[in-house]
Order: sequence, then C-alpha cells, then structure tokens
Amino acid sequence: MKIDNHNSIIGKKIYEELKNSQEPKKEEKPQTQKESRDSVNISSEARLIQETLNEVKNHEVSREEKVQELKEKIEAGEYKVDTQALAQKMLELDEE
Repeated sequence: MKIDNHNSIIGKKIYEELKNSQEPKKEEKPQTQKESRDSVNISSEARLIQETLNEVKNHEVSREEKVQELKEKIEAGEYKVDTQALAQKMLELDEE
C-alpha cells in the first residue's frame, strides 16, 4: 500500500463524516430539556465544620495577641502575678 497525500485527504474526510454522524445535533434535542450545569452543594454539616474552623482560627489569633502582650509586660517588668487567684486555681485543680 502506498501512502501519499491523497490517502491522508481521504482519511480526513472519512474521519469528519464519522465525527459528524456521531455528534448529537442541536436540532434533535427536545426543546423542553434544560441544559445541565455543574453545581456544588455543601451540606449543613460541612458548613458547620467550616464555621467552627474559622472561629478556631480567630481564637488562635486573639490568643497569640494575648501571649504577645504578656511577653511585653514581663519584659517591661509590669506583669504582676495575682497570688490569691493562682492559689485558688491550684486548689481547684487539686480537688479534681
């Protein structure tokens, strides 16, 4: 079999004919059928998890700010320990 430009042209024509015969034509679609679109539905549980994660992140930021403030007070010598409150907490933990 000899392969030349003429054979490739015939092959392209056959391919196009097959392709056109297999594709659904727009005119053949029922007009009542709506085109489907991709969509994403997030469950209520997933939303709750996302909200909780956001709250934790916000809490971590505020906690980091508090830690930084305490570090600054300690370095400046302004931090005073409330010995009464500390003793009370130690007793509460000991009772548990």
